Amino acid sequence: MRNLITVLSSVVILMGCKKNGSSSKQGELLDYGYVSNVSSVTIPTPAMMFYRLGDLFVATNDGVWKMKISDRVWQRAGLDGKKINLLYNHPYVAGKFIAAAESNNATEKSLYISSDAGLTWQPVSSPVFDIRNSRYETYSDIRVRPGFPNQVFANLGGATIAISKDGGQNWHRQNYRTESYFGIDCVINFLDGNPNEIFQGSEAPLDHAWLGKYSIDATDPVQLGTLNQFIGKNYEWENRRPNCLETFQSNPGVLYVGMEGALSKVEGTQWKYLFKSTESGSLPSAYIKGVWLNPANKKHIIFGGGVNGTNTTLSLFETYDEGATITHIKDKLGMADPEIIDIVSTDSYPALLIRDNGNNRRLRVVIYKF
Repeated sequence: MRNLITVLSSVVILMGCKKNGSSSKQGELLDYGYVSNVSSVTIPTPAMMFYRLGDLFVATNDGVWKMKISDRVWQRAGLDGKKINLLYNHPYVAGKFIAAAESNNATEKSLYISSDAGLTWQPVSSPVFDIRNSRYETYSDIRVRPGFPNQVFANLGGATIAISKDGGQNWHRQNYRTESYFGIDCVINFLDGNPNEIFQGSEAPLDHAWLGKYSIDATDPVQLGTLNQFIGKNYEWENRRPNCLETFQSNPGVLYVGMEGALSKVEGTQWKYLFKSTESGSLPSAYIKGVWLNPANKKHIIFGGGVNGTNTTLSLFETYDEGATITHIKDKLGMADPEIIDIVSTDSYPALLIRDNGNNRRLRVVIYKF
């Protein structure tokens, strides 16, 4: 029988209006337990979990694990012993997964591909190599160009984008550069219906948050144009670092940006905060690392993350009116320091991947039933 935990600890925040006395909608947290006895890598990326055909796949510090939701049994899914910092399900090629792992030397690859839904994995032919440190570079975000299933784009450590033209086997830095930029990791994504631009967001240099886009050359996708930084030139995002860029088929043309203490909606060159913490406010300044949009109601958004420090509550938030009213779901489920590091869709309700920082960074899966 499922362990059903009713959300009793929550607070409703009305953004920009007074409380009107109407009851708020609250969901339930369905606890699916810890992912075996494994933990998270130290620095998770925006892609740590995905759902496919009844199974949840999770990146851990000891390979890939999966759980069939119907029986709640965790089992290994390859790359045992590898510290997996990114796990991605190819959106156009069934059963093709891409995983990034820590590389410490010139013989240890940092990128792997499975073509049989995680049964077997092979290192790619030529990931980007760091000549200065004699190791393969870390991949911090990855996306497939819409309409071009063999063109895979990735963000390396810092602001450098890498591109593969052959499905992820061989890689080049943008514009065939020979070295990568050092800095805070950026996040990337495409908009459906717009394959000719790739979006990138970061806080680089430090305390300067921004969102920009590159045009992609029509004949060679490795060649990117000049970065068009269309949000952040005037520090309008302050130091609120983008942690994830999410898109949803139910609201095409819109980017949802999980940020440091904020969630923004970007449409064209226009943007607005859907959530923004303040020093005097009652909502925690959570770094938003997971966003889910209800496919049946684009104003219903679930998002979450963790604070820069000890999480004294769960930082899970829900809005049914695109941020005008926000419910803060606080229940920590007995964890000392829970941090949400990913939120993904399933066939029914969104699944949360929570890192228990107070318990050796162990990973726990919870489904939020609304």
